[in-house]
Amino acid sequence: MAWLYRALGVLRKPSVGPQLVYKFAPQLLATATTDTVDFFIVSGSTLDPRQLLPALVRFGEPGAAPAQRDQVLRYVSFAMDQLRCDDSAVANLAVSLLSLEESEGRLLDFLARARNPLGKPLFDAKYALRLAKERNRRHACVKLLCQLGLFEDAVSLALDVDLGLAKAVANMPEDDDNLRRKLWLGIAKHVVQGGDDTADAVPQAGPDQAARIKLAVEFLKEAGGLLKIEDILPFFPDFVTIDNFKGAITDSLTRYNKQIEELKEEMDEATEIA
Repeated sequence: MAWLYRALGVLRKPSVGPQLVYKFAPQLLATATTDTVDFFIVSGSTLDPRQLLPALVRFGEPGAAPAQRDQVLRYVSFAMDQLRCDDSAVANLAVSLLSLEESEGRLLDFLARARNPLGKPLFDAKYALRLAKERNRRHACVKLLCQLGLFEDAVSLALDVDLGLAKAVANMPEDDDNLRRKLWLGIAKHVVQGGDDTADAVPQAGPDQAARIKLAVEFLKEAGGLLKIEDILPFFPDFVTIDNFKGAITDSLTRYNKQIEELKEEMDEATEIA
């Protein structure tokens, strides 16, 4: 290890250019990751993070030691936060490093905040999605699918993760009621049929079916008026009786009556003005 500290001592000299640092960075990082990262950070803007990428990227692979990966992530975070490096390759490395962590928390936070002044992601979203799929980072996959505007795919995946997450995704396209309705309809089908689209898997009468009926009726309220009772009835088997939906039907009729009254008032006002 003595040679390493002598090498770092030489590289710290003002007379030594950054090209020599880039040349020996792979060996230095492999041998003494923490000390080398400390040196990179102290060097600040005299080192170009992009020129260090050939030495850094190997730590974004699954075989890298977690302790070394954490140190490399420390430098990448410094480069992005302090040096204001907005290079997509550096941001992609951050995604790669974070996607190897046991928890998705920091990865999700990075995906949300790594933006340029115009709000565009610094990382390649398609690359990040592929990586998230390979490493089974399902919450990250949902977030990235939403960022790419693939809301139907996002809801489909979210239903395998958490129903609440699927509902949150369904409300994201605020300016597109038709799309939101389609997303909520997909969730309703999943809820009614127990998460399986095949006809053979539709649950039979019993406590489970009764619970799903109750859940579906409550679900209509959560959909914020985008769905009506008649939208979800086709998802239920033939043996389900109309009595199970009395409350929902009453609510639906009340809503229709209210809409009719509002239309009548508008027509009366229009007639008076004319």
